[in-house]
Amino acid sequence: MAHIFSLTAAKLFMLFIFLSFTAQAQVADFNATVEAARGQTVYFNAWGGDDKINDYIEWAGDELKSRHGITVVHVKLADTAAAVSRILAEKTAGRDSGGSVDLLWVNGENFAAMKRNGLLQAEAWAESLPSWRYTDAAALPAIRLDFAEPTDGRESPWGRAQLVFVHDSARLATPPKNADALAEFIRANPGRFTYPQPPTLSACPS
Repeated sequence: MAHIFSLTAAKLFMLFIFLSFTAQAQVADFNATVEAARGQTVYFNAWGGDDKINDYIEWAGDELKSRHGITVVHVKLADTAAAVSRILAEKTAGRDSGGSVDLLWVNGENFAAMKRNGLLQAEAWAESLPSWRYTDAAALPAIRLDFAEPTDGRESPWGRAQLVFVHDSARLATPPKNADALAEFIRANPGRFTYPQPPTLSACPS
C-alpha cells in the first residue's frame, strides 16, 4: 500500500493505520511531523467494497481528527486501477505535485504498474515510519515484496493474507500437503482443480 507522500499528514495517517494503538515509537522528529500535519486533509484512495475495512478507516480518521486535527477523506474505489490511471494521467500532464491522490491502497499488480511507470515517490520512506520497528523483515522477508515485486521501501504493509484450500473429504481422503504435491495432483487429475483467473483474489480454489 503506497503512493506519493506529498503531505506530512499522509505520513502520519500511514503511521496510524499501520498499527493503530500499538505503542508509538519515539523518534526525534515525530512531534514536528504531527504539528506540520495539523489542519491538513489527506485523500486516502482505497477500495470501498468491505464494510469492516471502511469502518476501520473511518475510525482511524476520526482518531486523527480528534488527536491531531487531520482530516481524512476516504475516496472509495471500486477498482484501484482507476486511481492508478488518474495518477498516470496527472503525471503525463506534467503535474508532479499537488495531485488528487495523497495515499493509495494498492495490490501487487497495481504497485508493479506504478513502479514501472515512475509513479511512486522516488525516495524510500516505509522503513523510516516509526511503526516499522514492529515488523520483522528477517523472519518475514516477504514484507519487502508485493506479489514478488521488491517494494524498495516505497510501499508500507497494510496487512497480511493467507490462502486456504478446501476439499471434500468424501471425494478426496488425502489432499496434497505442499505445492509440489498439489502440482502433481493437478497434472494427474485434469479438470478437478479450479481457481480464479489471476490476479483475482476474491475467489477460492476448489
